Amino acid sequence: MISEHLVSRQVIEAMSTHTEQDVSPSLSALMDAITRHPSWSAQAAQRRGKLYYMHDFVGNSKRMLEDAANTPDPADTRREVGMRCMFAQMLVNDDTGKLSLMTQDPRTEFTEEVKEMAQRCVDVSGNLI
Repeated sequence: MISEHLVSRQVIEAMSTHTEQDVSPSLSALMDAITRHPSWSAQAAQRRGKLYYMHDFVGNSKRMLEDAANTPDPADTRREVGMRCMFAQMLVNDDTGKLSLMTQDPRTEFTEEVKEMAQRCVDVSGNLI
């Protein structure tokens, strides 16, 4: 019985590791897409705006995922990252004006590349949740 439990746990951990290997590059790709936006340099210099906020949010999500093994509940941390991927995608596609209000940046619109990379993060993070 103990060996069955250990095998099951090893299988689960292997699945989680595989998922993390998919999610981390997707988060990096989203961050890269944000930095290719024409307004990125100005927002990064001012440390404000939609692009800066989203880059910071996604970067923090990536760090959380990379540090998950060092947390008291790695599975919970991974779930949190999966939920943050969904939230990032919602914010990137926000048409309510809430992100604009929150970041005081009504002019910046995300490129199709950013939207596609945000969707990719959601697609590959499904096993984390």
